[in-house]
Amino acid sequence: MADIPTPTLNVFAVSRKRIFPTSQQPSGLVRTTPLSILDESVLRFAPSACVWIFSTPTLAREKMALSHAHLENTLSQTLGSYPQWAGQLHWSSSKTVEAHGVRPFGRLAVTYGSVTDDPGVEFVAATCPHSLNSLLPSSTPGSRTGTHWRNATSFPTTELLPSTPLALNNLKDYLGLPSMIVQITDFACGSVGVAVKLAHPLADAQALAHFVHDWAKLSRACMSDPISPPPLPVNPVFEPSKLETAIGGPSSLTGPHPLPMHHYDWWASESGCPEFMKGATRPPTDSEVEGTYGTPIPWTEWDPTAPVSHYVLHFDRDGVQRLWEEAISSLSISRTNGVDGRLSRMDVVLAYVWGLILRARGLETDDGPVHLDVTLGMRTRLSPPLPDSFLGSPIILADVLSSARSACLGSENGLTASTIRSTLEQFGSNAVHALLHRMLTEHSPPWRYWQAFLGERHAIVTSWARLGVYDVDFGAGQRPICVEGVMPNVDGCVQVMEAQPSSRLDSEERKKGSQWYDDGVDVNLYLRTDVLEELVRKL
Repeated sequence: MADIPTPTLNVFAVSRKRIFPTSQQPSGLVRTTPLSILDESVLRFAPSACVWIFSTPTLAREKMALSHAHLENTLSQTLGSYPQWAGQLHWSSSKTVEAHGVRPFGRLAVTYGSVTDDPGVEFVAATCPHSLNSLLPSSTPGSRTGTHWRNATSFPTTELLPSTPLALNNLKDYLGLPSMIVQITDFACGSVGVAVKLAHPLADAQALAHFVHDWAKLSRACMSDPISPPPLPVNPVFEPSKLETAIGGPSSLTGPHPLPMHHYDWWASESGCPEFMKGATRPPTDSEVEGTYGTPIPWTEWDPTAPVSHYVLHFDRDGVQRLWEEAISSLSISRTNGVDGRLSRMDVVLAYVWGLILRARGLETDDGPVHLDVTLGMRTRLSPPLPDSFLGSPIILADVLSSARSACLGSENGLTASTIRSTLEQFGSNAVHALLHRMLTEHSPPWRYWQAFLGERHAIVTSWARLGVYDVDFGAGQRPICVEGVMPNVDGCVQVMEAQPSSRLDSEERKKGSQWYDDGVDVNLYLRTDVLEELVRKL
């Protein structure tokens, strides 16, 4: 395959600065908070990142709301409720975990509240010499009614995120490095991009979206009354210990945890590992490896040198409904027996897309195993559940296992959707509590293991559904015209989110009796270029 030219936005950083919470605590109130076991487990993950693009503001008020000065000021005010994100992410010498004894390895922690030592949040003002219309890709209808696709490779939103390394990006360096970066980019046409990037242990997609909603809410309030904006109920919950204390005492279960999950061992995976990743396969010099090594990562299934593209599949509401009805009908499930409710719209969308990917990979007649590695949020799966405003990254990945042949066929008739549903239903509160207890008492750090993989036989799925990412308004009276959750550009990443709303109703009005897919669904696919070209050819 010929080399594919890498597109560039030619973004230029006009200024860089570190900003801090407006209500910064005196240095005497510096706090150090250990992060949870799940926060630590995502240390190797790519940052949580998202870009919001707003069309050209025309009125003076709209321009003010999206100006660098206003966004910087309101960001600083919002950080008053999120001071941890301006603090220093680091390794802690303390190994104690309340109610769970001592871990035989170091802990992640964040220290914040110091006017002299906090690294702050990096704030970048930038420009792009291109107009937005020249960058946003156009859509092409698929052969299936209600589907469209577009090649988003020509709009590399990663360039709207600063390249400054985040703390512990390589598991070692952190001193003075920020955990959060914000970039405001002005396009030649006057459109504005707002990009936010966070170290994954401090925030998953839900925490990131919660923060941006709070920032936008405060920004709107300041636009309404710049002198004394009304107080806002901005109350994020930053208490990582809540997750571990909720687990309780030792589990009565013994032996390997029964949940369907990968447990790939980085430290057992040097053989065949790409050279640029080999450092991750070597235990830290001060680590004592106890017990046996786990399952090696199947490097032969992934070619990291193959060109990767980014396409977006769009399903309108009727298209999603048809997929669901076809799945229900094919399984001969009656609406009257109550069983059909077990298949969600997300189940059938994932099943259909997985089948598309596998067929494009040429696996229709392959009886070998394939894996859909589905990201699951733990906030609602713990008992009692954690609030939606709980900060951190309480997520794990489930392994939906099938033969390639079966997943290719089953995606058309509901069988794969049923496999997805039955797999995810195993992650009830008791099973999750037992899993987390085992993670807390393992003799290795959680980032030693990878719960997913990439390449020919895997797809890693993350859902941003129900996060309201298109309901962000900083006071300009407009929704974003484009929102992209930035994923690593590697073969096997899939991200699902609501499509851009067609109505002008605000989020609260649309929530009344609405479904997350009412405005359609966008599925972002990051796959080998040849696979994506084959996928849309068959779509």
